[in-house]
Amino acid sequence: MSRARLDIVRRTCAEHGLPEPRVVSISHKRNEACQAMADLLAVQAPPFAICAFNDETAFAALAALADLHISVPDEVSVIDHDNTLIAELSNPALTTIGVVASDMGQRLIASVLSVLQEDLFWKPSCQLQRCSCAPQHSSRAHGSYLCQQ
Repeated sequence: MSRARLDIVRRTCAEHGLPEPRVVSISHKRNEACQAMADLLAVQAPPFAICAFNDETAFAALAALADLHISVPDEVSVIDHDNTLIAELSNPALTTIGVVASDMGQRLIASVLSVLQEDLFWKPSCQLQRCSCAPQHSSRAHGSYLCQQ
């Protein structure tokens, strides 16, 4: 997992009074992913949530949970950051967060122009887009886990 991304997650949890998330490394190899999920389930009973590093890691978590007969999203929720085209094919549906590329490009150009014009009031920002093919479910998660590849 990107050190910067993990630092942001930890800082955001602290700012909101949330416990620091447990970080679990998960392989894209099915048997190793199953072992990582079994290890997690040994210390945390469902319900809980997994925030995966990217779509591929989320797919590994989903496959492992299915092999372990854990119902997604009823027992464990899975969300990730990537939103590649493959995410739409997930079954069960995957909730994924993606950056709107056109918006990011416009903001990059604006930031460069701002710096060139010595605008000291410019603040970087980025628009995120939450996508899901899943029906809305109430959140019953008792813990959050970050999965990295």
